Amino acid sequence: MEYNKSYFEKIFSTKRMERYDRLYNDEKRAIAHYQCNIELAESFYPCLSILEVALRNALSRELETMTGREDWYAVFPTTPGLSNLNRYITKASKQIAGLTK
Repeated sequence: MEYNKSYFEKIFSTKRMERYDRLYNDEKRAIAHYQCNIELAESFYPCLSILEVALRNALSRELETMTGREDWYAVFPTTPGLSNLNRYITKASKQIAGLTK
């Protein structure tokens, strides 16, 4: 399939492609640059995914240590400044249990 400026603008928007068009003033180079940016962003995904899981687990461990309990989120309703989070925790718990969508 031959990619061209109108195809990319239709898919990604004229505004998004504008900066590449201005940079090169050459349709083929602008498209190639955009495709390279997509591939570069894709290459970061595994690292970001691992970082997210590691950070979440580290925070959970620290909160377990801090509160002295595995269900550290259960102390939010009685913790000053965190009580507003309780509704989100309740909603997430129900979603996990399959009670709501």
